[in-house]
Amino acid sequence: RGTPLPSLSSQRVCWDAQDLQKQVPGLFVSWHTPHGLRGCMGTLQPIELQRGLSDYALTSALYDLRFSPITLKEVKTLTCRVSILHSFEPCSDPLDWKLGSHGFTMT
Repeated sequence: RGTPLPSLSSQRVCWDAQDLQKQVPGLFVSWHTPHGLRGCMGTLQPIELQRGLSDYALTSALYDLRFSPITLKEVKTLTCRVSILHSFEPCSDPLDWKLGSHGFTMT
């Protein structure tokens, strides 16, 4: 099992230009209302951080088929979260993960 990174929800995260050029193993961008999820999309493939942020911020806001597109008017009421994926590893048991902490892919 992978170990989740500590939550940064109470911290402000700043990246410099060099960080934005780095590849990350995968990422997801999610939009949230005070009541729940409003959109979420991302990739499990390596991607340059800057491109992943810009592509998936728009894609998750406008093209998540579970929701209508986010309008400009509602943006100020939303929270945007970025999940940078890490520590991919195979599991030995199909139940070897914790809902809400781990993601999984099936191949």
